[in-house]
Amino acid sequence: MRIFHCLAALALSGAAWSAPIEAGSVQQQHKTLIDPTSAVWNSQPESLVTMAPQNIAKPILKEPVFKQLKVRGAVSQGWLFLRLEWDDKTRDAELTKALFTDACAVEFAVKGDDKDTSPFMGNPGKPVQLIHWKAIWQDDIEKGYRDVEHGYPNLYYDYYPLTKGKKARDIQGAALMYNPGRYLNNPVSQVERKDPVEEMVAEGFGTSTTQTHLDAKAWGNHTAGHWAVVLARPLSTPDPADAQIKPGSTIPVAFALWDGATKNRGGRKHFAMWTELKVGGGK
Repeated sequence: MRIFHCLAALALSGAAWSAPIEAGSVQQQHKTLIDPTSAVWNSQPESLVTMAPQNIAKPILKEPVFKQLKVRGAVSQGWLFLRLEWDDKTRDAELTKALFTDACAVEFAVKGDDKDTSPFMGNPGKPVQLIHWKAIWQDDIEKGYRDVEHGYPNLYYDYYPLTKGKKARDIQGAALMYNPGRYLNNPVSQVERKDPVEEMVAEGFGTSTTQTHLDAKAWGNHTAGHWAVVLARPLSTPDPADAQIKPGSTIPVAFALWDGATKNRGGRKHFAMWTELKVGGGK
């Protein structure tokens, strides 16, 4: 408990481990900036963000893999784009047979700042918004949804009640009662995914909740032993669960990384403390 209280005090003191991130205003199309391989990103300043293992709340991460995250930012046509890059020898995009997926996330303070909002998933009354990308979700888009037989090719089943087929997308209407993940709108159970990202809100450990409305976009690329992922969101939205960002402001952001090869998932992750983000576009 002493360790937790010390880290919580450090988080709420506004302390940062990394240099500010610059997200300057640019004149580029969204389809260009969402591409992590676009040459446009080479002209944006790069900041190094220090990563640490999450060993405060279970499930903890004992042995870290990632120590540093490279971040570039840009603002265009009312949107914020953040390009995250980190070294990762393997591209992991599975959730079967004790395998896990690579992932990353960015966190924003919704109602407060770095002095009253904990980067450790927020705190009561001071929520955080998270934009969360997963490699497996991108594979669902690029390769098509992989059903149970993808991980277990010798699976046998003879009948699903009320369905006209045996594929997950064949389960509709009343038949969804026998497919509880989709019946309850679990984001992991989506079979028709348009974007490899979700938005969440949290007010402390164990409170992460997927938002019903998705504004964010994301796309990733794994080449030569490293990931590059762009996370994007509108500066302002009508959603009260979203952080509202003003052009020309400086706001706190935090980051998280998951390494599928070493079975990172949930709270077993790498995290960064609050880092200043300077948002372009102000007068």
